[in-house]
Amino acid sequence: MSVILRVATLWLVLMVVSGCATPPAIPFDRASAGDIKTIGILAPAFPERPTAFVAASPGQSFGLIGALIDAGIQANQEKRLNAALDSQQFVADPVFTDSLAEAAKAQGYAVTPIHVDRVKKDRFLEQYPPIDETKVDAYLDVIFVNYGYMAAGMADSSPFRPWITMRCQLVRASDSTVLMQDAVNYNPLGRVGQNGTTVTLSPDPTFAFSNMETLESSPARAAEGLQVALGKVAAAVGTLLR
Repeated sequence: MSVILRVATLWLVLMVVSGCATPPAIPFDRASAGDIKTIGILAPAFPERPTAFVAASPGQSFGLIGALIDAGIQANQEKRLNAALDSQQFVADPVFTDSLAEAAKAQGYAVTPIHVDRVKKDRFLEQYPPIDETKVDAYLDVIFVNYGYMAAGMADSSPFRPWITMRCQLVRASDSTVLMQDAVNYNPLGRVGQNGTTVTLSPDPTFAFSNMETLESSPARAAEGLQVALGKVAAAVGTLLR
């Protein structure tokens, strides 16, 4: 994906998660959901790489030229962020999946990890595995829209903090009925969702970097910050399964 298209996509994501495009949540009613004892945790959908994003940047006031400048800045910051995380062998998928399994177990469920091939990583699966193959009562489907680090602006007073936007749904295995659907946003920018339809989590103040240079100088802490954020998001999803 080109850097300009990536910038445009990120802004579209921000519009979706901060306003009218957020779909209404479907709260989980455990009493009426049926006998849900074992949840199949599907391999989550992640973007190809973590994102480094500055929400308010100087180029926004200068049209296409400004967009080109912003795209170049973002590409450079993402390269540096990923180099820092790669130096720590950080991989988000197992960190989140392990935390999600523990969160589901804490709510009294047995869990089964299930590998799935996702052709479209920006949406829930259109068809779930046959129940006679998986032997589970429900599937937990998770999509990460974005994850990485975000700063509200360019100044040191707007530090980079871990940032996650994701959606999840629980689907009954026997008939594909959606039992729960919601969104979880860690370190959201501005107003997120409507009428309380999105779970929002405040970032841990321990993991704030005044600029990319500061983050690069502490790669272990940067990786830990994302690990903590992923764990809190997983715990929030677990709470939705109560």
